[in-house]
Amino acid sequence: MFLEAPLQKKDSAIVIPGILFFAAYLLGIQYEVELYVVGFVFTATLMVLVVWDVRIFYFFYFISFFIQIPVFPHYPTSLGLTDILFPFFVIIRMGSYIYEGKTFSSLIPDRRILLLLTGSLTVILVSYVINFSSHTFKYQAAGVWAIYRMVQPLIVFILFSEKNISVDFSHIFSIFIIMTLIQIPVIISQALVCNLPLGVSTFITGTFSLHHSGMGTFMLVMFFLTYFNYTVTQKTSKKALNLSLMGVVALLMFVSASRSAILGLLISVAVLLALHIKLNIKSILTSVSFLTIGGIFLYFSPFSTVIRNTFFSPFSGSLDISSVSRIIIWRDSIRLFMNADVIHKIFGIGMYFSAETLKTSVFVGKSWFLAASHNNYLTALVETGIIGFILFVFLYGTILFKLFKAYKTENNTFALSLFLMTVALLGSSITQETFWCHDFTGSLLSCYYFLLALFFTKNLRINKKVLVENQSGKHNFN
Repeated sequence: MFLEAPLQKKDSAIVIPGILFFAAYLLGIQYEVELYVVGFVFTATLMVLVVWDVRIFYFFYFISFFIQIPVFPHYPTSLGLTDILFPFFVIIRMGSYIYEGKTFSSLIPDRRILLLLTGSLTVILVSYVINFSSHTFKYQAAGVWAIYRMVQPLIVFILFSEKNISVDFSHIFSIFIIMTLIQIPVIISQALVCNLPLGVSTFITGTFSLHHSGMGTFMLVMFFLTYFNYTVTQKTSKKALNLSLMGVVALLMFVSASRSAILGLLISVAVLLALHIKLNIKSILTSVSFLTIGGIFLYFSPFSTVIRNTFFSPFSGSLDISSVSRIIIWRDSIRLFMNADVIHKIFGIGMYFSAETLKTSVFVGKSWFLAASHNNYLTALVETGIIGFILFVFLYGTILFKLFKAYKTENNTFALSLFLMTVALLGSSITQETFWCHDFTGSLLSCYYFLLALFFTKNLRINKKVLVENQSGKHNFN
């Protein structure tokens, strides 16, 4: 299986050039919308490769986390390669169980998280059905698509929670790093094609192609995966390489102009420092010194232009209106919930339907298409009501608790990395719908729950050593 046995060189010689070609082609046609033929051709080609070696499918499935295609010109959503490959993933994954004579009892996802995740999805479905007839076909269809994307993380979490396998982290990490580095030439080309400074608009999207925050938010995942790789690396040269990669990933966040991703990064780094730094005069002075030196460096470096363009319009010099407007959107979202009847307070107005409702009350006369509340917590409250909101909070509160407990009791650095990643994603959710699959975050959630499945089943292998728990409750590499 791919997860345990990496591709051979002959396979990589076919696959990697194909990825590079497709990324280049995606850049060339990303401002066109008639991409259905491309999807059919890509799928047919993929099926041929699967016949060659089924491991190639898993390879493509993991790189698909990074690729979104804007094929729905009249809807505020995109088609990710993950969305295309997901049905095939389910068929192949379940087929492998039947072929190898395995039973589904070999799947051992964390039961409490599975229950909360299933409960959240159930409330989303109930709320959508209750409110279906009250909205136009456009939003009904967008809601179905969003629900399809919400189902994917649940299935991924279940089907990757297989016991008695060991997953090579370095193999998965290598794929993710290749796709991360591909963003650099793509975004440079986008800036040149659009004739815009980096970090200023939604045109700078990398291979995530619908919204600039797609790349920025996904880089939060990559930042803490790279941090984990740094913690388990012994050689000084490799540690330096991982620190450099973390710097590249952080820069991609700034270039993407994703304020939400930057907010999540700052919150998670603050939590990391709080966990590792003892508060005393020396540590405070050291932290202030590093921040001061870093701030001076950024101010006088070429990156300062990128950072300014992330928060201020390069054309007017004023604060970007999309930053300030969130306050108005949050106010109207709260009013929408408070003015709802009892049924809608309990079950919400339905998945994606806040987009249609809020559009009429925010920036009247503008042509903007408002997707949601620009706050995952408010969106959960408005669209799934009190029940959905409580389940949402309990789900990610439980995940945080389990990860932090594993870190403190087992000294599990993978748990720490996932904990910080979750904190960062929840931080970014203050100003966007990171966990709601409205448009650009569908593949991100599938990737996130894949990593959670690896943690809870303790299937992770680092440098040919398996992360296991010894009798003292500490994690070692054996």
